[in-house]
Amino acid sequence: MKKLSLFLLLGVLLLQSDLLAQRNCYSHEYLLQEMQEDPQRLIRLQQIEEQTKRIIASGQLDGRAVVSIPTVVHVVYYRRDNSQNISAAQIQSQIDVLNEDFRRMNSDADNTWSQAADSQIEFCLASLDPNGNPTDGITRTSSRKRTHGTSNSVKSSSQGGQDAWPADQYMNIWVCAIGGGILGYAQFPGGNPATDGVVIDYRYFGTTGTATAPFDLGRTGTHEVGHYLGLRHIWGDGNCNVDDGIADTPVAGGPNYTGLPCSSTPDSCPGGDRDMFENYMDYSDDGCMNLFTAGQAAVMQGILAGTRSNLSNSIACDDSQPPPADEICDNGVDDDGDGLIDCADPDCDSDPDCQDPGNCDAATSLFSSPQGNTRKPRVKARLQWSGGTQSGNYTVQIREVGASSWNSFSASGSPLTLNNLDNGTAYEWQVITNCSGGATATSSLDTFVAGQSSSRQSRYLEDLPVFPNPAQHTINIDVSRLIAYKDQVLELTDIMGRRLQQRLISEDTQVVQLNISDLSNGIYLIRISDSEGMINATKKILIQH
Repeated sequence: MKKLSLFLLLGVLLLQSDLLAQRNCYSHEYLLQEMQEDPQRLIRLQQIEEQTKRIIASGQLDGRAVVSIPTVVHVVYYRRDNSQNISAAQIQSQIDVLNEDFRRMNSDADNTWSQAADSQIEFCLASLDPNGNPTDGITRTSSRKRTHGTSNSVKSSSQGGQDAWPADQYMNIWVCAIGGGILGYAQFPGGNPATDGVVIDYRYFGTTGTATAPFDLGRTGTHEVGHYLGLRHIWGDGNCNVDDGIADTPVAGGPNYTGLPCSSTPDSCPGGDRDMFENYMDYSDDGCMNLFTAGQAAVMQGILAGTRSNLSNSIACDDSQPPPADEICDNGVDDDGDGLIDCADPDCDSDPDCQDPGNCDAATSLFSSPQGNTRKPRVKARLQWSGGTQSGNYTVQIREVGASSWNSFSASGSPLTLNNLDNGTAYEWQVITNCSGGATATSSLDTFVAGQSSSRQSRYLEDLPVFPNPAQHTINIDVSRLIAYKDQVLELTDIMGRRLQQRLISEDTQVVQLNISDLSNGIYLIRISDSEGMINATKKILIQH
């Protein structure tokens, strides 16, 4: 019996060792978690991706200068394990790796892939804190928590972590014990600013100190920052029928766990190029990664020119000039921290160098729904909309119908919940999209009566009948219960929001049938929307062949 127990113990230890020897990034699962908590999250990500494509196609990235991203590293360590309180030297080693990898100055760069490219992105530890005071770009927090997992507790001072510094001025990196064999995870663009950034386990951060082989070359940081700047896993978190949306990265059937001596040439999707296991967005060991492609570099630069444009204009690494109290018109920087650049200052109206409105689209599909106990005299309302393009933030304006002045509220995205509304009172509201370059776009007005849903809300079908679910070869969607509207479109997307099939629904359609035999096992999304972009029904489906 003792021998058997010893063998079982050895087996468990070997299994644990094998699990720890493989890269495990939680970014994709974290995105799914965000989407469950906020149905608008997927829509915002799709809008950002479309905006990025437009920026790349416009040619505005041609000749773009190197962008330097101010970075703050929040070290959150268990109070009884000082090894988690990593040194400044270890932190600097990770910044050095990011600069080498993103500028293609890494010593292991080779010519295996001709599309390998310098992304022209650099990183610096912040020298100014949010109050304009000098800093070394590092915070340290002693915590009662041994590990933080993926619940975002590490990003909250009230939960034993450290609150984020302003996400439009700093890239936040949290270093802690994550647990569960997870090396790190990042938040894709468009999420909650309070949780925006990257989390990396202290054992896989940098190249010295607690850095643990085979993930001791800082490539976990490179991988997760790639997600933070809009890159997906190189296999698109699917099979050979799904990709990462970037033309110059070959398709792959799944992650590669290539280890030293990095000599394998996997081809998980026969008929094309072999898998690019050397890409930073694969799952290879640190020593086998060495490149971003030109297409990936363009996406990251597009993100920095669009949804993260304030970040690329931050002066948090420049301690020679503390942030001024007033806006400066012609420097392309949000000097006074109001989310607007240059043209927010009226004095800039006559300055042609200051007027660069760019592509700024207004929010659409406004609707409201009541919140809480609607029998009380004072009630809440949840206001939702589909965001305009190039949006950094929104200003929501609301007033009683017939009133002369607006009440304004800032929002980083939809939805916004308002309190203390008079039950039974009619309100009108609009959304102002605040875009880069100081441009704004104002939505059309929408009205609602506090304590009641707006008329558009009734269009949404809470339970869309789909059968069978799980499905194998075909799936049927019963649309007979949808209110008849013209130009409704049914889309089948993967969980990342990439459209796989699309059908137009006529007013007399009862059932839509889709052939799903060529799709891999997994979770997918059925979405029905109208010509205004208003989503009328959604449904998750499971495919199991």
